[in-house]
Amino acid sequence: MQIIAGKHRGRKLETPQGRDIRPTGARAREAVFNILMHAPHPEGSLIVGARVADICCGSGAMGLEALSRGVEHACFIDRTREALGLVKTSAEKFRELERCTLLRAEATQLPAAPAPCRVVFLDPPYKQNLLPAILASVLAKGWLEDEGVIVAELSVREAFECPSAFLAVTERTYANTRILLLKKAA
Repeated sequence: MQIIAGKHRGRKLETPQGRDIRPTGARAREAVFNILMHAPHPEGSLIVGARVADICCGSGAMGLEALSRGVEHACFIDRTREALGLVKTSAEKFRELERCTLLRAEATQLPAAPAPCRVVFLDPPYKQNLLPAILASVLAKGWLEDEGVIVAELSVREAFECPSAFLAVTERTYANTRILLLKKAA
């Protein structure tokens, strides 16, 4: 696994042993960032100069890719020490640790956000139906800016009904992964 684009292009990410952590594949990451880099936003860009959160971060591939592409700050949240250790090691290697916050927390019971984020990446374990509870926690704890987007990853075999507080902007499929872009409902 490596960073696809930006100032850290080609640099290798720390990856886990075994199958407990499932990093987002390169093809899906590239597609997501192509969408985000070209999406209209009142600030001009969803990525450049933004704050992002990578919730259920695993290896931190999404948040670290975002740092490589110009975000101001990335918050990485996971319930395991192993995942946060992987992120910390990669962030130190890339000399980005000062632009990172690492939080150990359950995604369904997030702490209050230090500041709202323009992009929130959600990659919960597949087939556990955690996404609705995580979305409710993101909203209740102030993690998403009003004009921000959520990028949610789930299995193509996993049922998902978008909660009324959100609008599904787009949906894409890459192998066994389904990517949803969601915004707050008006």
